[in-house]
Amino acid sequence: IDRIRSKGKLVVMIHTESPYEDDRQVALAAHCDVNVVNDPTNIDRFNQVAPTVYIPHAYDPDVHHARGGHRKFDFSFIGTGYGSRVEWFEQVVWPSDAKVLFGGNWQTIDDGSPLAPFVMTQRDECVDNTETAAIYRSTVCSLNRYRREADRPELAEGWSMGPREVELAACGVFFGRDPRPESDQVFPMLPVVEHPGELSDLLAWAKAHPDLRQRAADEAAAAIADRTFENNAKRLLDVLDV
Repeated sequence: IDRIRSKGKLVVMIHTESPYEDDRQVALAAHCDVNVVNDPTNIDRFNQVAPTVYIPHAYDPDVHHARGGHRKFDFSFIGTGYGSRVEWFEQVVWPSDAKVLFGGNWQTIDDGSPLAPFVMTQRDECVDNTETAAIYRSTVCSLNRYRREADRPELAEGWSMGPREVELAACGVFFGRDPRPESDQVFPMLPVVEHPGELSDLLAWAKAHPDLRQRAADEAAAAIADRTFENNAKRLLDVLDV
């Protein structure tokens, strides 16, 4: 990075793992002209080493949209199977007739895990954005659950909502939220789910109340309608004054 800058090139780095890996990211930020973080919790630390701006997660309207789709799954979750997530989801008591799907990197579970029958791919495989969005559109109810793994325990608590919430909302999906301040502000119409026992109740409610469920999903989609990739690019260009 230093060599690139020595050639007179402007270096902008987008840090996608805030706040969890901010110790590592701040060290990289010191070598850049401008930094972008996806969570402002530790933005003061970044600004001490280089100019930094918070730009929230966004979605691609060509990929993340509510057009088409048939609700063939009762519940889906696409993401990495961090140990904290595995422990939480293994405590959920799923209805016997529930159609449940997990996708992403779930190699941390073994064959004896109650989640094993629900994993749609090889456990070391991820799911690309296009397929993820298609799965969301095929789902009655989903959930955002943040990881608890971080460089240090105190870095696990964030302020901003993650990409999963933005993408689920853009796809018109009803979902429960792991609470965070930004999510509480933007998505008051969506329920908070903190304990595994609450998820099965939420799923039952969502299946029994399709109109109310979809009304909340539509309100969530409207709340993030302007959070597109293109608008984020414009914001960055404004910051750079180019």
